[in-house]
Amino acid sequence: MNTSFFDMQNVAVERPLSVMIVEDIAFNAEINKNYLLRCGANVTKMAKNGEEAVNNYKKLASEGKKIDLICMDIEMPVMNGKDAAKKIRKIE
Repeated sequence: MNTSFFDMQNVAVERPLSVMIVEDIAFNAEINKNYLLRCGANVTKMAKNGEEAVNNYKKLASEGKKIDLICMDIEMPVMNGKDAAKKIRKIE
């Protein structure tokens, strides 16, 4: 299949992807959210830093809910994206 990375119309999924966006800049978070919604994703959670993302992930996991994709910035206050990703992987 010859498709562009940005051509989401050719992606077949059984259900909308559940996505958490982690971004400290509100404008960037909104752009990501709007793009993902146009692609048919379900933006389940938004977080402003890595610590908030880890806490959101823990809460969702304790409720038996699944996040399919996390779009996370690397450089953020409180906890950066790399450290947050490591902590989230340990929760899985």
